[in-house]
Amino acid sequence: MPLQEIYERWVKNYEALWATNLLQLKELAEYKSTIDQQTERLIMEPSKSINILLEIPINASITQTWECLIKDVGLWWRKDFYTSPKTKNFIIEPKPGGRMYEDYGNDEGLVWADVIVIDSPNVIEFKGHLSPQFGGPAFSFLRLSLKEDGDTTVLTLSDTVIGEISEKLKDDLSSGWTLLFEDGFKRYVEQK
Repeated sequence: MPLQEIYERWVKNYEALWATNLLQLKELAEYKSTIDQQTERLIMEPSKSINILLEIPINASITQTWECLIKDVGLWWRKDFYTSPKTKNFIIEPKPGGRMYEDYGNDEGLVWADVIVIDSPNVIEFKGHLSPQFGGPAFSFLRLSLKEDGDTTVLTLSDTVIGEISEKLKDDLSSGWTLLFEDGFKRYVEQK
């Protein structure tokens, strides 16, 4: 009987608290184990990367091609490439730290990439992010370079993507850049 009273008086009051604390410790340990496994998987998996390379001859001078590339973007960028019905224009700010972005108006929009190199009229490079919504997560390094070859300018597009890369993303990027620059940009410059 005295042991029962001691149990009732001293131990029983703390029983629920100890049980709760032990359950929380168990949950924390299991959660940490899950996080550690996910982190280890990400570290152990090699990064995936792809490189898309296009060379497009354009019947125009390098100066005209450059001007169209950075100043007339909204005129040759395909509207079906816009990410939102709110998009009013597509803009490239031709300076280091400038943006390549969709302008929705009213200080809204979507940044595709930031300018990291500009060497007029030869090269412009961008660093962008692909969120899961657009096939990522991944980083993109896009380089557009121009080289004069007689009466023609050769546009070389190189897009290196590092991260989560599905076959669909690879196909979408390859066909997308082809449509945008071979069909859209080239046609615009040559008709101007």
